[in-house]
Formats: sequence, C-alpha cells, structure tokens
Amino acid sequence: MSGGAGTLVVGAGPALTSFYPRRETKMAQSEIVFCNSSGSVWRKSGVPVRLVKGEPWWRSDPFVKERPDLFDDEPTKVRGTRKVTAKKG
Repeated sequence: MSGGAGTLVVGAGPALTSFYPRRETKMAQSEIVFCNSSGSVWRKSGVPVRLVKGEPWWRSDPFVKERPDLFDDEPTKVRGTRKVTAKKG
C-alpha cells in the first residue's frame, strides 16, 4: 500500500509514517547541533525554552550560543529502518 503525506503506510513489512515530503538539503552538518537532554530551561532573559533530546537546532541560534552545554555535534539517537537479522547461537 502507499499513501500520501501524513498517512500511515502498512504493508508486508513494518509500518512506516511519512508526515512531510522528503526534501534534500545542502546545509553543512556543522551548521546544526542536537539537544542532549529534554525538559524546560529558562533563558537569562527569563523566557522559558522547551528542549527535546535529539532535536536539531541551528548552531547560530542565540540560545545555543547562550547554553552550549545543552547541545552536541551529533544526535544521541539516530532512527531508521533496516532489516535486522537475529544472531544464531
């Protein structure tokens, strides 16, 4: 079966979701950092910021520059779909 954006695609294999059209970008990996924890923190200005672990942020964002300890160069979790074969033994 196939479906458009926002539909659940179910077939002989695992279920896959597709909420946004796939788009290729030419941005450099170094322009993006990833949250290393989840929760709410307060900016020095008093504005709350909600963080989600693994969520990408622009490295140039003022909050990222203010709190670099909350971000990493690589994501803590990378998702994908692969065929997994059980080890024998």
